[in-house]
Amino acid sequence: MRFRLAAILTFLAFSACTHSIAAPASIDRVIDEQLREDRVARNPVIIIPGLGGSRLVDYDSGDVVWGTYRGDFADPDTPDGAYLFSLPMREGVPLAKLRDGVVPLGILDRVRFRLFGIPFDAGVYRDFVRVFGMFRDDEDLGRTLAGRRHQPLVVFQFSYDWRRDISENARRLQDFMDEKREALAYEYERRGIGAKDIHFDIIAHSMGSLLTRYYLRYGAAPLPEDGSLPEPTGEGMKHVDAAVLVGPPNAGSLDSFLALTDGYNIASILPSYKAGVIGTLPSGYQLMPRVRHRPVTLPDGTAVDLYDPAVWDRYSWGILAEDQDRYLQWFLPGVTERADRRRIALDHLSKCLARAKQFQAAIDIPIRIPDSLKEKQDRTGFRAILYAGNALPTAARAVVDPATGRVAVTERGPGDGRVLRSSALMDERVGREDFSGGPDAGAGSPIDWTKTIDLASEHMEITSDPAFVDTVFGHLTELRVRRRQAPKH
Repeated sequence: MRFRLAAILTFLAFSACTHSIAAPASIDRVIDEQLREDRVARNPVIIIPGLGGSRLVDYDSGDVVWGTYRGDFADPDTPDGAYLFSLPMREGVPLAKLRDGVVPLGILDRVRFRLFGIPFDAGVYRDFVRVFGMFRDDEDLGRTLAGRRHQPLVVFQFSYDWRRDISENARRLQDFMDEKREALAYEYERRGIGAKDIHFDIIAHSMGSLLTRYYLRYGAAPLPEDGSLPEPTGEGMKHVDAAVLVGPPNAGSLDSFLALTDGYNIASILPSYKAGVIGTLPSGYQLMPRVRHRPVTLPDGTAVDLYDPAVWDRYSWGILAEDQDRYLQWFLPGVTERADRRRIALDHLSKCLARAKQFQAAIDIPIRIPDSLKEKQDRTGFRAILYAGNALPTAARAVVDPATGRVAVTERGPGDGRVLRSSALMDERVGREDFSGGPDAGAGSPIDWTKTIDLASEHMEITSDPAFVDTVFGHLTELRVRRRQAPKH
């Protein structure tokens, strides 16, 4: 039973691990000593969860698409539930125009379900929200600032539809910042708290880190529909002073590819998310590893191009597998022929793979500080802080059987159980024959890390590791002190 309950606390395989361990006493000490500290002027903080970390609800029906396993949740093993959870497929229509009625509704701080009629509450982002998400809305903001003469730490939670193309959510993040900046300015002025130029710090987990990296480079600008790359203007850096990236799959995760090809069973007593369902989600493909790092090969060592739809077609992977046709029938009720359904699925897959390749190329471009921001950079310094797991065996390489198309993991490396440490660091030496992944891994990264911190925690447990909580506030406070001591220009 203990094993099954542990399995229940797991997100989709290409998302994150979860846990239900209560926050230790040292976290309470950190909250008392740092979160409530008034003497240092602080930026407001935005926390951004990873894939699966935002509750999703169908706007029209009110059904829970993701976030519970009881009542009116979208069961992916039923036609209606699978239809709600998946994204639409239409030939010749760009991914950005394939809309449905699903909306995000807050960070997922717990999953509720019933086991043999007994209700259970399983912590997901519970500790993350408890520590960092103390002030959830503008009403809480007013109460937080009441009677304060200085800026206390204000934390906002940004939820988003993690099924969609990651870059689409950059516009929502910009709108969210504009809304919260306006609310803060109003409250600061009303209470006599001096804050003329409001910037944010971001603490992002997993997929949220990739969204953050895209936003820092391009702001709200979308990926061009013609497949080209946008100009990296550093627009988001005008609004963000520090980005804390926690367990980021910067170079992708092999587990995400395996989930897309084989689907994922959370637990035998809960619904499973089959490849035909999750294969409709563009974001999953954007979490796959880079081909240049050689994560998947043939037996002779030839690298397999995971972004070539012809390869998926040849091996009938994922949404193209014959046993996934029943899901295509649910999604495409008016298409009676199997060959036509498969053609539509291949068209959708091709768009997802092309978008994933474009997105990855966009965030792999080394960030360049615009001239307009160099003065700020010289005074306070933009900070990119990484927290990565390094103690758990994590899938690193796999081999494809060319006769059957089956994929088998052949090598594991240090990571957090979902994301390799080398992926979090975006170490470009991965894939070289002489690469060992030793303690200096990360030296080849195009990301200019200010600090990198290794923790012996699982993917989700990093966010409630006392060492993470204790040091992350120290890093943010250090930036506040530097800003306060910087000469005025």
